[in-house]
Amino acid sequence: MSSPGFSWITPVVFVRDLVASLRYYERILGFDLKWQWSEQNAFAETVRPTAACVYRGDYGLFLNQKNPFEGAGLVCLNVRTAGELDSLYREFSASGAKIVEPPQDRPVWGMRDMVIQDPDGNTFRIGLPLEGPKKLA
Repeated sequence: MSSPGFSWITPVVFVRDLVASLRYYERILGFDLKWQWSEQNAFAETVRPTAACVYRGDYGLFLNQKNPFEGAGLVCLNVRTAGELDSLYREFSASGAKIVEPPQDRPVWGMRDMVIQDPDGNTFRIGLPLEGPKKLA
């Protein structure tokens, strides 16, 4: 009997200023706003939001102004091809994203990836397997 899998994952990224972070995710990283919410008045457009959901393609992130944990987050995002990774690198370079590490092969863990950060120090490792998915024995 096999274990059930996950159909998707939605990471929560904690930010200091949600409005500023939404501008960054939309304008610099190319995400689209799906919804925003405020603890003061759920989903009201006239109050400053404290949580939001942004999407790029089929995948989304929750941005939350309250952080119950210490430190910034780390999210690993996968692409399908090296061409997609290179395209994202060119796009993010041109838009002014903070690129911590450009695309490179990492044979130690079998990935080709790059690392970017948002203004709050949340880190995103974006990549793909070098030889396809590896299974644990």
